[in-house]
Amino acid sequence: MKPSESNLTFGLMKPNSLSDIKFGKMPSQKVLALLEPVVPLILAQVGTRGLIALAVVGSAARSEETWHEGKLVGDIDLAAVVRVPDLLTLHRFQFPRSVLGENISIGVFPLYSIKRYRTLEFYEAKETGWVLWGKADVFDCVRIKNSKNIPKWEGIRLALNRVMECLRARSGLLPTWYAAVKSYLALGEADLVFSGEYVPSYCQRLELLEKRGEILGSRELLNLFRSATDIKLGRSIPGNFFENEEHENWLLFGLKRLISNFLEEEVAIQDGLERISKENVHLIHRTLFLLRHRYQPHYWPKGFWKDPIFDIWATALQVIGSDLQYRENELIHLVKEWEQVHQPLPS
Repeated sequence: MKPSESNLTFGLMKPNSLSDIKFGKMPSQKVLALLEPVVPLILAQVGTRGLIALAVVGSAARSEETWHEGKLVGDIDLAAVVRVPDLLTLHRFQFPRSVLGENISIGVFPLYSIKRYRTLEFYEAKETGWVLWGKADVFDCVRIKNSKNIPKWEGIRLALNRVMECLRARSGLLPTWYAAVKSYLALGEADLVFSGEYVPSYCQRLELLEKRGEILGSRELLNLFRSATDIKLGRSIPGNFFENEEHENWLLFGLKRLISNFLEEEVAIQDGLERISKENVHLIHRTLFLLRHRYQPHYWPKGFWKDPIFDIWATALQVIGSDLQYRENELIHLVKEWEQVHQPLPS
């Protein structure tokens, strides 16, 4: 059943009073202006059956989204918290960009996942997410009490997903400078995850790392993180250095450090990732992958032996770590595969 127009409301429903908000941030007026026509549209089209809450999460929830030359760069992330993530529910929330807007994306958060998995995404939603419609305290059930409870794997997974953002930039889906900014920020964030000091705030992360004086043992990387933070928050503009692909080399440097730390011995990235993949085997992930490619036999070996995401990450690492030339359509295809496969989440 679809709600009537009179029942479609839009507003901030954070359960805490403004004085109680841990990080003292809320969505900017520019973000709220973009969302104001979108939230009623979503509710009118999908209805409220099975929907618990609709929230804005990520950097846009705390006024840390990126604007460049008056335009929003990156996405405003919306989270639809649902009771059961059945195929019909998932299909209901698949909106084309032309409907929501070029910079607004919506993801489905099953309630059982929020209660079970300890991810950076859920932790940030708990600390800084703002409910626009529905159950205001929906993220209180996230199992992470503080940053020390965030599993180290989340730092590695963050850096690996930034490798995929590099492919988006190489294929023209993302500005190169923005991929560079996200890469440098991710390495500092991953370092803080490993030390148990992660905070969902760009400014506070910079303060913590400035006191330490390095990131993953590198003072140069701290300088890059500082520049990336200033660009992300609109305090400076991207320089020429952020237009090259040097950030890809730093990602490789950081991933080697992180994976070796995780396994407690020095390893090559691909070897370490292979070892980790053997400890993260999810039958449902492989089954869904094989079902999607049931008429494409050349994909089958990728889904039989390990989670397909590890094969996708490994291929992406080969792309940025070698001089081999890949066609744009090959990179776009790999990015689309990455967007569709499930990733191993820590419980």
